[in-house]
Amino acid sequence: MIRQHLRNNVVGYLALVIAMGGTSYAAVQLQAGQVKTKHLANQAVTSKKVKDGTIKARDVKGKVLGTSRVLARPRFTGNVGVVNDITEVPMSAAGWTQAANEMTTFVGQFTLDTPSSAQCGGADKEVTLEVMVGSRPVLSRTISTVSWVGVGTRVYHLDLSWVLFEPGAPTPQTVEARFWDTCTSLHPRVRSILVDAIGVR
Repeated sequence: MIRQHLRNNVVGYLALVIAMGGTSYAAVQLQAGQVKTKHLANQAVTSKKVKDGTIKARDVKGKVLGTSRVLARPRFTGNVGVVNDITEVPMSAAGWTQAANEMTTFVGQFTLDTPSSAQCGGADKEVTLEVMVGSRPVLSRTISTVSWVGVGTRVYHLDLSWVLFEPGAPTPQTVEARFWDTCTSLHPRVRSILVDAIGVR
């Protein structure tokens, strides 16, 4: 009975095996370009599924990650001293126009010549340098006179204290710098100030 059944249906069983095997083969043998964006479910491609180093900068649109650019590089090179009162430091290349939808941040450093002694009336004193945009101190650094001993000339990084957010319309901006100290007898001298204004969109 079974043999007769198999003989009568051998063609059908053979067709079924071929069909099932063919479907499995087709499912794993995709040709290049066959899978389109429309075939992918939302959130189907995650970071873990992207091989490191396979996505290049040219593959990503600028607006996706945002862009940045140096807007201005205000500079001072010279020798300016201070005697207690606030001293303005002339900066070159200090102006730029901030775009309406652009945030501006700042980085900077300055070089200071300090006295060989920290004897400031027997007390610890301070020297402060500020980089201003309008009335806003965007960068600043305060240094204790205790750290002056044996230093001579030294480079100090400025600390970010203010970011200019999107102004809503193109806005001219200008960097200014000033410094002062609280020592009545020994005064440092500024040799250089380097500032970069960086725009981010």
